Amino acid sequence: MSQFLQQSAENLRQTLGCAAVLFLMEERRRQLSLVACSLSLSDGQYPPSLLPPATGSSVNSQADGSRDDSLDSNLTIRIEKRSGRRNLAVRALYGSERLPYLVTDCLFEALRPLLDDSEINQLKDRLGIRQIVALPLYTKDGAPLGVMQLAFDRELDQENLNYLTAIGQQITSTILHKRHLDAMSVLERIILTMQSNMADENQVLQTIVDAVVYQLGYAGAMVATLEDARALPLRAYAMDINQSLVAVMEQRAGQSLLSEESVVYIDDPRYKDNLSVRAVRGYKNRLERLLLSDHLYDLLRPFVNKPMCDIMQRILSIRQVLALPFFQDGKVVGNLFVMSRYKQFTSDELMILTSFGQQAAAGLHNARMYRRAEEQRQIAEMFGRMAFGATASIHKLRNQIGAARTYLYLLDSMSDIPAEKLRDLLADVSLISGRLDQAADLLDSLHQPWRHIPDEPVNVNHCLLRALSEVFPLTSFRPIDAQVKTETDIVVSLTLSSEMPMIETTADMLSEAFRIIIKNGAEALDSDVKKNSRYKPRRMLSVSTRYEADEQVVITIKDSGKGIPPAHLPRIFDLGWSTKEGQGMGFGLFWTKDYVQGLSGTIEVESRVGEGTTFTLTFPATISWEHQTVRLGIVNLDD
Repeated sequence: MSQFLQQSAENLRQTLGCAAVLFLMEERRRQLSLVACSLSLSDGQYPPSLLPPATGSSVNSQADGSRDDSLDSNLTIRIEKRSGRRNLAVRALYGSERLPYLVTDCLFEALRPLLDDSEINQLKDRLGIRQIVALPLYTKDGAPLGVMQLAFDRELDQENLNYLTAIGQQITSTILHKRHLDAMSVLERIILTMQSNMADENQVLQTIVDAVVYQLGYAGAMVATLEDARALPLRAYAMDINQSLVAVMEQRAGQSLLSEESVVYIDDPRYKDNLSVRAVRGYKNRLERLLLSDHLYDLLRPFVNKPMCDIMQRILSIRQVLALPFFQDGKVVGNLFVMSRYKQFTSDELMILTSFGQQAAAGLHNARMYRRAEEQRQIAEMFGRMAFGATASIHKLRNQIGAARTYLYLLDSMSDIPAEKLRDLLADVSLISGRLDQAADLLDSLHQPWRHIPDEPVNVNHCLLRALSEVFPLTSFRPIDAQVKTETDIVVSLTLSSEMPMIETTADMLSEAFRIIIKNGAEALDSDVKKNSRYKPRRMLSVSTRYEADEQVVITIKDSGKGIPPAHLPRIFDLGWSTKEGQGMGFGLFWTKDYVQGLSGTIEVESRVGEGTTFTLTFPATISWEHQTVRLGIVNLDD
């Protein structure tokens, strides 16, 4: 985020012709931190306290993922101090009246206590500053985000101030969109991580809390699961402080947070006021969507005493605690607890954290199913269903993220965009918000990777065309086409039989199996282009279907790529094996073979180096062509 704000500060300074732009963001309780600064200095000599953050670095992160407040003391304004309360940004953001902006001609008001008086005087002379505007930034729920301060060598009229207010609103919207994208990217990585650790319940839950704290930036997170004895033991936690300090607090509390004593019991009256118990039991037998409290003690009572909880709350600067039950098949299976340094959780935060809770439920369920499985066949089937559900949703999610990321890139380049185009760009905010709403809907569906999808008669040709469209999204494919040139200059040859019987499966999973093979072929062809940059080899991808007399459906997918070396050919269906040198997970073809065999089908591969690779898939026809024509009427794919 700091890198994005730094670029925004530089773009705004150049576009508006101002002397300075500063972003001070609320990153701790009642504390503003300088995260971006751009000054119009010809010699580039910034005062040491206003040096822009190093690109891609974090000034206050430690090896264990926690943050060290001692490292950023010169970049912060602490509101509880007298000098902080006088600061222009503090008054703009936390003043009793929420004004759209504050204006002053006194640079001391804007930069104390970040700079001392002599530094401020020198900077004012060097920049010729006459007026400073502080624009507070709030979420749509009214929670403070930070302040954008702009300094000018001239006085601004009301029209200029109104324009700056509009820019502040746009910056706020962009920051919130960026947070959405960051959170969704984190969730995507969590899903992939949990796939590789699905057998370990504790690792799944630790992945969730680590992401909430170290990637989303909360003060702390915990997970408790509901066990058979109506008990809620604490299973995983993460805190944004040095781990040695956690050990000291555990020692003073007389127990470890993950000990056998860190458990509450739903039916025991001693625990009735515990936030975890209240969240699970609900009110009058009605489950709660979430519970909020201003006191950490409500979460840890009674096994940690209140004085100790109050100390922990002050050390972590916790202002609000969230208890979020997560469910599986309509039944609560645990609680996700999140500790925030802000006064309240926004609706956007609650939406994202609900998705994290849903992933905890899915990961927990998946791990337990994996553990119970006794045969390799059951394990492969469960693993495949999870990967399919996650892959399909992530594919759609990436489309929404890509659109929003493109919009953010354009905003970053505001200085190069003409004024009339800039107005059109700002008018697209509602469209981008709509895409983010769609992404939010996808996040809500990600907690059901194991949901049962009933089998039905599926048209093989339709699934092949769908798979091609997913690999080449800018190209249209019709069953009557003999050859189609894609947006990547790959030529796809189609030979689809119009007399194809249906097979009993799910269209989504059959399309995904085809997509994996087609995508591998396209990547092999793209690899040839990169290695042979002086000429373009003929890049062909052939897809064909036929119905054989013994009621077998045969699909052939062939590419003219680099081929697979004989030594590698026997291993391409092995789990974890990939030729992508650190990029692939080695799962796609493993799952595809298992899925095909699960339909009593076969998959074979032939390849020659320098000539290409051919995959042949054979399925038994569940519904014969003759039966299909009687049951459904004659199907003519050429229509």
